[in-house]
Amino acid sequence: MGPKKLFGTVAKLSGNPCDGLTPSYEILPGLHLIPVPKTNATDEVAIETLFDPALLSKPVGGKSFNFLTKPDPKTEFGKSYFADHIVKKNIAKIEFKGFKPLLDAIVAVVT
Repeated sequence: MGPKKLFGTVAKLSGNPCDGLTPSYEILPGLHLIPVPKTNATDEVAIETLFDPALLSKPVGGKSFNFLTKPDPKTEFGKSYFADHIVKKNIAKIEFKGFKPLLDAIVAVVT
């Protein structure tokens, strides 16, 4: 299910507008949707957009990271490779401050 369909379904179930710009959406009491933060309703975002852009654009073995579509294995690597070979191996060096808005939204819902 794509984000537009998901947001439309949430809007229908909750009776409230849902465009992904709000930190969370209550669907039913105790059930919330917390989208990856974005700044524009038309943005296509993925959890990877919360990483530092410099990390996302760093080539590895001559290949670039493609997290929005199926990667071309000749020139690109995907999410699994990124998680296992870049994030996992460099976790102590990676700045995760881009995840703060998402984590803050989660905390706000559970407290």
